[in-house]
Amino acid sequence: MRYVAWTLVAAFLAVSACGKGRPAAVPATASVDAGAQPPATGSPSAAQPAAEPAEGSPVVASVPKVPVRSSEVATIRSGGPPAGCLRKRKATPASDVARGVAATAKQCEAGAKTKLVGRTIAGKQADREKPQAFPLEAKAQHCYRAYAQAGEGIRNIDVSIDDSAGIAVAEEATDEPSAVVPREGAVCFGRDDRASVVVSVGAGGGEYAVQIWGDE
Repeated sequence: MRYVAWTLVAAFLAVSACGKGRPAAVPATASVDAGAQPPATGSPSAAQPAAEPAEGSPVVASVPKVPVRSSEVATIRSGGPPAGCLRKRKATPASDVARGVAATAKQCEAGAKTKLVGRTIAGKQADREKPQAFPLEAKAQHCYRAYAQAGEGIRNIDVSIDDSAGIAVAEEATDEPSAVVPREGAVCFGRDDRASVVVSVGAGGGEYAVQIWGDE
């Protein structure tokens, strides 16, 4: 018995000595094919799908802020005749745009201490053409209002009063034959400025007339 025990101990020591410094053998069942893809299930390195928002939760989009430029020389003074005066008169025929804009201006400025600045402006434009600008030599501490009358063929007319920097202080886009800018009140200037009245046609084309009234 003692001989057998010593034989088993010697065999164990011999096997241990031979195994030192050798890498562990890979079982045949664990062999890896270099071209095969690893299983995704349970694999810590598998790509995980992006998490989707819960049903019913709002999706908030990040919208960049667009700076709004304001005029440094002019503001809109509230009060004064409203644009409702335009609804009290009928559309003027296309052949009378000059007379029509004069009638609109007088009716809308009834009771106000204003007068026509310069002359009646006549223009002709189509929706495919560039806007037309007409000079307004605005004076400091004075206020202005622009009126426009579109003729037949113009289905949408846009009018604005811009300062010398090209900033629209007041504007109006309408599919009615007459327009007033601003709708209520007037555009007042803190200092002299080479402003302009800009007219563009949004739909159609034809003749139009513009008048500028002020408290000069």
